[in-house]
Amino acid sequence: MADSETTRVLFRKSRDGQITAVFPDVRESPRAQLFACYAHVGQHGTCDEAWVREDTRPAKPAEYDNLKRELEREPYGYELVVMARIDGSCFE
Repeated sequence: MADSETTRVLFRKSRDGQITAVFPDVRESPRAQLFACYAHVGQHGTCDEAWVREDTRPAKPAEYDNLKRELEREPYGYELVVMARIDGSCFE
């Protein structure tokens, strides 16, 4: 990724305790509410708006720190901007 390129991310904790990085600006389908996501287990995948809203809660920094560091290292090299919520979207 370019040095100046940033990626917005929400870290969510599911009911089973898994932490997932949700990328609200990376739609996997223009017609469905499917977003790119990443977790330690399963790695890259998709998640839908209903799952984010109904089955997760915002993760605390201590809960998502390892996943954030993983995404910021090679081979991913993301420059992440962690959002608590995204106003005007499905993640309110």
